[in-house]
Amino acid sequence: MSALMDDKDLIGYSVKGDRINASYDSVWDAMMDSVYHPENYIPRIKMISLVDKGDHFVREATMGHKGTTIEEIVCDKEVGEIRFSAQVKLTIVYKYNRDTRVLEQWLELDNGFRLPWFAPKSAVETAIQKTKELAEAESK
Repeated sequence: MSALMDDKDLIGYSVKGDRINASYDSVWDAMMDSVYHPENYIPRIKMISLVDKGDHFVREATMGHKGTTIEEIVCDKEVGEIRFSAQVKLTIVYKYNRDTRVLEQWLELDNGFRLPWFAPKSAVETAIQKTKELAEAESK
């Protein structure tokens, strides 16, 4: 681990944002914005293509110097969840809890087992905050 990043700076099992004061449709629209415009939420990502396959999207993007990645993105508005699955067998889950009105992100295996996520926590916190701000602005 880098000397610049200690355990409190890592995501761990998930990141939760603050309570969102917006309608569910506004939150969902803001969550979908991260599918269409990932560059607004993730540093150094550049979308190459996004194809709507009807029941899911396929997105190709570059991640800085790490090369190109292809993700299958499944959006379930009824559940309040977007799943970003890369070619590796890991899935990033972005979920809105309607009861607590809080967004959460985590990393899991195909069997649903959550994994520690050794990535900068601030990057995910920033994405969650931007989604919250967009949803609340849209609800006004």
